[in-house]
Amino acid sequence: MHTDEHASVTGARGSPATAARVRTLLAEEVGARRGAGEAGEWGHLVWDEIGRLVDGGKHLRAQLLLRTHDAFGGTRHDAAVRAAAGIEMLHGAFLLHDDLIDGDTVRRGTPNLAAIARERALLAGADVAVAQRWCEVVAVLAGDLALGLAHHLFATAELPAREALAVQRTVSRTLGTTVMGELGDVALELGLLPADAGSVRAVARGKTAAYSFACPLVLGAVVAGAPGRSEDDLWAVGECLGVAYQIVDDVREVLVDRARRSDLRRGKVTTLVERASLHPGWSAVEHLWGDPALDDAGAAVLRHFFVDSGAVAAGAAEVRELLAQACLRAQVLPRDVTRVVEKFAATVEDLLGDAVRGAAEPVQ
Repeated sequence: MHTDEHASVTGARGSPATAARVRTLLAEEVGARRGAGEAGEWGHLVWDEIGRLVDGGKHLRAQLLLRTHDAFGGTRHDAAVRAAAGIEMLHGAFLLHDDLIDGDTVRRGTPNLAAIARERALLAGADVAVAQRWCEVVAVLAGDLALGLAHHLFATAELPAREALAVQRTVSRTLGTTVMGELGDVALELGLLPADAGSVRAVARGKTAAYSFACPLVLGAVVAGAPGRSEDDLWAVGECLGVAYQIVDDVREVLVDRARRSDLRRGKVTTLVERASLHPGWSAVEHLWGDPALDDAGAAVLRHFFVDSGAVAAGAAEVRELLAQACLRAQVLPRDVTRVVEKFAATVEDLLGDAVRGAAEPVQ
């Protein structure tokens, strides 16, 4: 699942005013399209929900891009703001499509676009089948609109030709990698890929790490005009941070956000599941994993098993190793950039601490 941020990230040379400019730009771009004469009732709904989606959250990806730009000594602040808005709009597009793929109806505690469209269709007199098809169409096309707006934001960042081309190359690489990661994620869920460590980590690198960490790091450097040789190092650092972040999110989904059971009910193959399935006792609880009717009691049994089997502890150890690798790889970069990486790694470490403490709490 493409995840929302759980905590703000503070770090070197971040400017609240600049972060606010990203949010303002997103609101302006969405508002202009919502106000277009051809939008109509459903268009207004779509743009309202896109606007709500990109306004929420902590804008982790934008912060990472902006701080990387500043750390490289960049002075193209307007272009950095547009690129940062682009990465947040890209995130919004992925969330719209991801919710549909996963069959989720809630985002950030409220009904998502698909759920709202379905309910409105039912209220308008549509039968259940028509309402379901309509909500799927709305979610797909809304994601397409958000994706198009993301490309517009990247393309209109005023940059020299070399940097502009590098932005497009990086975004194209990110899209391809993320789509392949999403395909792998669903293939794992459907049993079309072996649920081994290699497959699970490859999905995390593709689906989460590429656009949430590697892409913002590289784009920050590109917009700043940093030497091209930094891009490979930054991408590698981003992969380490992103896989660590995904493992933490897997732990939080099951052990901290206990009201949410979508991953367990769908039989999603996460790092926790992959590790727990190697334990001899997995066969006694496997029937609960992937049960669409999983209740609180069944979820509690699975949570106990993830802890008792050592899956949580092993995941925590892997996170710490990945964060150490990220910081080590960052040593070849300018010191200010290394500090940005270290700050973000510390944030992921803090999230890990929260998750592990959540795992240690008694499960009723």
